Amino acid sequence: MKENNNVAQLRKAKGWTQERLADEAKLSVRTIQRIEKGEESSLESMGLVANVLAVPISDLFNQNSVDDENNMIKDYSYEQMEQINERRAKKKLFLLFIIIYNFFMLYVGAQLEHIKDEKYALIFSILWVVLFICGWILLMYIRESYWKKKLDKLYPLTKNIDINKKAEKKPEYKYVEIASQICWRIVVPLLFILKFVLHVI
Repeated sequence: MKENNNVAQLRKAKGWTQERLADEAKLSVRTIQRIEKGEESSLESMGLVANVLAVPISDLFNQNSVDDENNMIKDYSYEQMEQINERRAKKKLFLLFIIIYNFFMLYVGAQLEHIKDEKYALIFSILWVVLFICGWILLMYIRESYWKKKLDKLYPLTKNIDINKKAEKKPEYKYVEIASQICWRIVVPLLFILKFVLHVI
């Protein structure tokens, strides 16, 4: 691609240096320099830059780009959208693992109520709480490390992009979503622990 582009202007508008853009996009500074000079660069690199600048890849190019280049951009955008949809599906699969883990641990916790010996009941209850918390931490670590790297490798066009970004939600819907997350991730497990493990309520 020999055409001039808008990368330098967009970068400066965010107050970023070339080094900052390279770091955010996981590219070398030399690659960023070549892109800004309009020297040939892959659409994948341009896509990574567009993702971290939070703009469509088409915004990186001037309006007078040739038709062949425009067609390449359209093909890239279509392929990226396909990968975004597939990555969302994979994220839902991991969410299913989390739900299964929660139900399994809640089932195990409910069985603690049948332990007659108070000493053993207390020991296993404490052990259950520790395992429940450690399990959650482990799942979150796997999601943010191994699972994320796996998805980045499977769907390279979605790197550094917020695939959960949708049309602007109304404020009330955002609050409902936040309340729902707090309820399922904190309130429900806490009530369960108090009821069936610690027998407080």
